[in-house]
Amino acid sequence: MRAPTWINQGQLQESTDELQHLERTPDYMISTWRSVMFLAWRGRETAEGILRSRSLMEPWAARKQGGVVLVILMPPSSNLKQPPNEDARKAMVDASQDTSQAFKGIAIISDEAGFIGSMIRSVMTARQIFARTPVPFKMFTSAAEAASWISQRLELRTDMQLAFSAAADKAIWK
Repeated sequence: MRAPTWINQGQLQESTDELQHLERTPDYMISTWRSVMFLAWRGRETAEGILRSRSLMEPWAARKQGGVVLVILMPPSSNLKQPPNEDARKAMVDASQDTSQAFKGIAIISDEAGFIGSMIRSVMTARQIFARTPVPFKMFTSAAEAASWISQRLELRTDMQLAFSAAADKAIWK
């Protein structure tokens, strides 16, 4: 297995089957695979990470045929010390208002189980309902579960679902 490709800002490459890491900070990591952009959080969501993913997504999505999906990878609850602050919540709402035809959906993956996992999924779903986003949105507990929905949104062959799951596993910041 080859090491991930790190790409400097402004040097976005065409999609390949390799996961491409675009940016990594102490709070988040942004990667792409085919027509999927991953935003992996290490801890609390920040306005900076949300705005940065959006600024990277716009030129990248413009070059994609068939649209793009944003996959947000939530950290374990042990890393979530606090809920997002007001700036981050506003950035989430603003980012979800993208009406571009290229933006086919947002998948949020949180594999947290039990009460904490249920609470995280409820809060994220409520955010999207109240934001009235025009972009289809769905919560998942695993990359394998999200793969089918993402494949439908992007009209991918079903054999790409396994490849997506593998890319998502590499995009998770451990």
